Amino acid sequence: MIPFDFDYYRPSTIQEAVSLMKGFMDNKEKASYYAGGTELMTNFRKGKMPVQAVIDIKAIHQVHQMTEGEEAWEIGAGVPLTRVIEETSLTPLNEVLRKIADHTTRNALSLGGNITGRLPYREAVLPLLAMEAQVSVASVEGVRTLALKDIFDKRLLLGAGDLLVSFHIPKAWPKTFAIRHTENTKVDYPIFHLLGADLGDQVLIGLSGYGSFPVYQYFDRTQLTQERIAEDFAAHAKDNQRATADYKRHLLAMALEDMKKEWGGSFAHEG
Repeated sequence: MIPFDFDYYRPSTIQEAVSLMKGFMDNKEKASYYAGGTELMTNFRKGKMPVQAVIDIKAIHQVHQMTEGEEAWEIGAGVPLTRVIEETSLTPLNEVLRKIADHTTRNALSLGGNITGRLPYREAVLPLLAMEAQVSVASVEGVRTLALKDIFDKRLLLGAGDLLVSFHIPKAWPKTFAIRHTENTKVDYPIFHLLGADLGDQVLIGLSGYGSFPVYQYFDRTQLTQERIAEDFAAHAKDNQRATADYKRHLLAMALEDMKKEWGGSFAHEG
């Protein structure tokens, strides 16, 4: 049971949704977009994040469609993880999505929900960054498309009232390496999750579970060493209930060794 009352709206267009949100903001009222709702409803039942209104975006076609183009997929932010896994061949992304929660949760949890949720892991952002994904974001001024790397820093940096509409994910992806450690089962939250990608002149290293939020960095491949990576990420390691910061640094060192071996003794794979 939710211990507070709120008004419910179900717009059918993007413009209607963002206009509703702007109206609540102008009146200094709190409102929330609602798609899959797995995390939102849990917080509501706990009495957290009280709002005056919920704007259900499930009737907006663009937010829940998947379209395969010649060079890229467009995946709506409200598309459940299970559907992405079953209907696309975006291997680096799907390998990560399969390890998020259990099958029942993945049936409801959307791709956008994983990226924008309040939990600190947001693991799907790692392969999306590696695959150089773009995002479409709506406001009352219209829809704009941006590189994910330009608006993700600890979290997705949306403007007040912005609506995440879709992801544009290239079908061609770079050489990647991923490793994930959990405390108990394979569907547990990660103690440590590393994803590396060879982007030509640069190597992307992204981490989830290592600190209080996902962190990533682009390294010049001509100057890349294991010591440099470990040093640059060292300060991000944080103690939590699952592991100490020192243990996470140890996992990072081991993961980098495995990555180097898989890439033929070099962090920057040739060919």
